[in-house]
Amino acid sequence: MIIKNILNSDYKAICKVANWLWEEWGTSKNKKFWYSWVSSSARNDDIPQTFICIINEQIVGTVSLWRCDLQSRQDLFPWLGGLYIDEKYRNRGIAKQLIEHVCKVASDLGYTELFLFTSLEDFYEKLDWQYLTNIPDENDNMVKLYRKELF
Repeated sequence: MIIKNILNSDYKAICKVANWLWEEWGTSKNKKFWYSWVSSSARNDDIPQTFICIINEQIVGTVSLWRCDLQSRQDLFPWLGGLYIDEKYRNRGIAKQLIEHVCKVASDLGYTELFLFTSLEDFYEKLDWQYLTNIPDENDNMVKLYRKELF
C-alpha cells in the first residue's frame, strides 16, 4: 500500500477522486465543482492537499486536508475531509491509515488540532476523535462535529 499526494500532473487521479466525491456527496449540477475542489488541492507544500491510497497500482481510497469543509464553521481549521474508500476495499483498515497520514501531515505543518464532520456513527470515536456537537451542514442535515488533538 502506498499513500501519496495527488499532484496537478496526475490528471487521471484527479478525475477519479473528483468523480468519487461527486458521486458520494455531489448533485446532478455540481460535478465541475468537485473537479475544481480536488484539482486545487493537488499539491504537497501546504493546505489544501489531497492524498490517494494505491494498492496493486490501483487507486482505492482518498482523503484530504482542507482549510474549510463546513462553511458554517470557518472559525475551525484545518479539516480532514473527503474520506472515501472504494467499496471493494472497505473494512481493510485503509481509512484508518489515510486518517493517520493526514494527521501526521497536519502535525508536520505545525497544526495542533484537526476537525471533521460526518453522519457516520461510532467510527471516529474508535480512532480517538473527540465528538464536539451536532451541527447542521449546508443542506440543513444534522452532522457530527469532531476534533482530534495532534501531537
